[in-house]
Amino acid sequence: MPPIAVVLVLASTFAHVAWNAIVKTSGDPLRTATRSVSLGVLVTLPLAAVAWLATGGPSLAPEGWLLAVASGVVGTAYFVVLSAAYRRGPLSAVYPVARGSGAVAAAVVGITVLGERFSPGGLAGIILLLGGLAAIALPTASRAAIVPAIAAGACIAGYTAIDRLGVRTGPAWLYNVAIWGCIAIGLVLLTVRPRRVLAGSLGRIPSLGAPEDPASQTSLWKPLLAGLLMIGTYLFILAALTIAPMAAVAPLREASSVLAAGYGVARLGERQGGLVRLAGATAIASGAILLAVSG
Repeated sequence: MPPIAVVLVLASTFAHVAWNAIVKTSGDPLRTATRSVSLGVLVTLPLAAVAWLATGGPSLAPEGWLLAVASGVVGTAYFVVLSAAYRRGPLSAVYPVARGSGAVAAAVVGITVLGERFSPGGLAGIILLLGGLAAIALPTASRAAIVPAIAAGACIAGYTAIDRLGVRTGPAWLYNVAIWGCIAIGLVLLTVRPRRVLAGSLGRIPSLGAPEDPASQTSLWKPLLAGLLMIGTYLFILAALTIAPMAAVAPLREASSVLAAGYGVARLGERQGGLVRLAGATAIASGAILLAVSG
């Protein structure tokens, strides 16, 4: 894996944990995510327009636009299930499970579907990942959030596989803007009538229709910051995917699991079972890094 790709992926970890913490601690994770993505897209569109003009008006290949839409659909689903998980469980449990299960699934997809090679050394990484996931999933306090967290992990694997192909159809920044534009549209459409549209079909996800924190209704700086972090972070990941295989990039991102678990325990007061979750997150991160190196 090229060193620049490692730098790009690791540089994104702090920003990724930061926006997850903002979404988790808001009064309504789904509406906060919707507001964050929408504000982020509105701010970056003028910048993208300037970049587009300055670079001679590049475009994606026709299949690139289709892949961006597909990734946007999966990304929208990701925010829905992630928000549900954050309503039900602590950051220190949800984040590592979502990222860890996504790493396992992404590596499998990269190897079986995209034909990326998997060295025998990756087996130890898989064992560590699964062991860490089990350590976090077993505590009673975390069980209610495990299913949507694993669903979020499946979405991570899905959109990462799509983007591994889509990012090669044109400039990474343009593909990134297209993805987030689709996600913004999807989230806005889904949250227009959350009780009627989603409550029945998605098992009455707790984040839908829940009362928001009054302060979050008037303050936009946190959602805006989260939106910019979301878009900027994924631009780094897309850039890494252009120069490194998905089976290496996706697992390496999971180093952020320890950071998220530590933040949840130390700063958000998620101390019940905190040591077990920290140990599980460390196992997930170690297994993911080992899998990345082996890949």
